[in-house]
Amino acid sequence: MANEDIPVISLTEYMFSWFDKFPDNVAMVELDTERSVTYKELKCLIIKASNGLQSLGVKEGDVVCMCSSNNIDYAVVFFALASFGAILQATNPLYTKDELVAQFEKCKTKYVVTIPILVDKVKESKTNTIKDIIVIGGEDKYEDCTSLNKVISLGEGKDLKKATFDPKKTVACYIFSSGTTGLPKAVMLSHYNIVANLAQLRALDLDKEDSVLLFLPLFHIYGLVAITASVLTYGSKLVLMSRFFPLPYMEAIQKYQIKILHMVPPVMVLLAKLPETKNYDLTCVKKVVCGAAPLSVAIEDQVKDIFKVNYISQGYGMSECMVTHLDTEQNHKFGSVGQTIKGVKAKIIDTKTGEPLGPNQDGEVCIQGPQIMLGYLDQPDATSAIIDSDGWMKTGDVGHIDEDGYLYIVDRIKELIKYKGFQVAPAELEALLLKHPDVADVGVIGVPDIEAGELPKAFVVLKKGVQLTAEEIQEFVHKQVAPHKKLRGGVEFVEQIPKSASGKILRRILRDRS
Repeated sequence: MANEDIPVISLTEYMFSWFDKFPDNVAMVELDTERSVTYKELKCLIIKASNGLQSLGVKEGDVVCMCSSNNIDYAVVFFALASFGAILQATNPLYTKDELVAQFEKCKTKYVVTIPILVDKVKESKTNTIKDIIVIGGEDKYEDCTSLNKVISLGEGKDLKKATFDPKKTVACYIFSSGTTGLPKAVMLSHYNIVANLAQLRALDLDKEDSVLLFLPLFHIYGLVAITASVLTYGSKLVLMSRFFPLPYMEAIQKYQIKILHMVPPVMVLLAKLPETKNYDLTCVKKVVCGAAPLSVAIEDQVKDIFKVNYISQGYGMSECMVTHLDTEQNHKFGSVGQTIKGVKAKIIDTKTGEPLGPNQDGEVCIQGPQIMLGYLDQPDATSAIIDSDGWMKTGDVGHIDEDGYLYIVDRIKELIKYKGFQVAPAELEALLLKHPDVADVGVIGVPDIEAGELPKAFVVLKKGVQLTAEEIQEFVHKQVAPHKKLRGGVEFVEQIPKSASGKILRRILRDRS
């Protein structure tokens, strides 16, 4: 896909160009409330919300925070803001008061849209720049707040104003990087960035009769763009879960005859170990897509068996460059995250010299394309450190590209364990440990050692009722790996492995624990 094939229009205009093709199809359903909207109704709500927000005082360039679980109104507000050049700040609703204050101050937030259960926390976090708190489904019963229903009613009977801003330079949203290393940064994505990626994601090849189940949070790039916005360009039905629970997830698949599942490895680990899956008719599922973190072969095999699919489709991307690779039915290789999607270029460079590497050589994955972010908010040095003058973005991921152009991810550069000059990928040891019949979950880090530099250490969650010693776990691994990969740093048993919303293991928390 050449850049000239990407329409230079606002995100909302782009979405409406697709909505108009499927007016009577059901666009979104809330699993908790069973509320649903057609594409025609969704477009109407967005137009009303756009005019209502502007009547309230929201202007082009204003930052509006969504602090909410998944619901239809999240999408309504996002596309409404995008229609006139206001900026969505997508924030984790589980953040503490201090974390919210830090984000409000960083983004100079003007308005906050939230849900009733979070109103008190948002009020306590309110900074001087915030003009109003808008409550979804809260009517007018919250003091010093405005209900979203009232905002929408303000926009009754008005047409959508034509966008006049430059889609290439105007920020559509701030997405916060997962913060697995250092503090989270606000990723600035323009309208053009997102439209480009949605055009590229036509490679997903969905059908207007397909139904997709979403539990991944809408404050994450995977949930907001790669699934929600992308699915809504196909006329498919998107079923939203406000939170993931295993049995309601299975029930939803059966009830709504879900055909496409988007997952992350931690959920796949959970399902692979869940005996109740056999109690549900899951034959409606025709495709399972996995992203956000490395997937082990053992877990992939078990999930394929649960849903009776031939393969798990993996994808690759990150907040800063969105989706860049897809593993499709036509182009599938076991263990790969696929080939670049149209309009994206990828290369592997030596982590020390920066020189390009050849096929099957591990190095840092670099990406180039129109979907790469504008930069980090108010962090020009961090931006120039990750994007060079030619537009190549360093991902911080280690991997290799084979002779056919398929990308294989090994691990994060900053997460590689350096043992006596040897590199040990935590993901490899985690995949091995997950094969143990008594292990429910695992996280591996490197712990400092004077002689070796770092030693691999495993944090292990055992299945209920199981008793194992650290020595037994170490022996299980030692029999199957080269000497430098042995768990010389020990084994520690824990209740759970800390993970980000997208499913990445938060190794910094494990390091702090050590």
